[in-house]
Amino acid sequence: MTKFMFTLLLVLTYIPISHAIEWQSLSQEQQKVLAQFSAQWSQLDSAKQAKLQKGATRWLTMDSKQREQVLTKFNAWQKLSVSEKQKLAKDFTEFKKMPTAKQQQLRRAHQKFQQLSVEKQQQLKAKFRQQRKMLQQKKRNLTKKRHR
Repeated sequence: MTKFMFTLLLVLTYIPISHAIEWQSLSQEQQKVLAQFSAQWSQLDSAKQAKLQKGATRWLTMDSKQREQVLTKFNAWQKLSVSEKQKLAKDFTEFKKMPTAKQQQLRRAHQKFQQLSVEKQQQLKAKFRQQRKMLQQKKRNLTKKRHR
């Protein structure tokens, strides 16, 4: 029994323990950014605290244009339905599973798309929707043939 306790103590000594972040240990700037969390800060788990602290630090390093872009994206996210948010989260998870080369290829394609005029973007979106609609119709037709 003593050997077991010693081994357990030894193992627990080397397991990293995530410590809570005290509100007072945050800089004044971080506290301002995270003010809405001040009342419940001590009830948040340490992983959530660390994530919020990292986000506050990132926010504080952004220039005004970057902050404006983040706020625009955040507001757009807030307007999405639950199902749209779930689909985006699923798509993001799939993207993260892709090889780095494929991720970079998609990022470059997205950057090129963003540089197009709004009119050209709309044309490409319409073309994509039409192609997707045709593919879905083909799938339905194949499914119907199989079930006959």
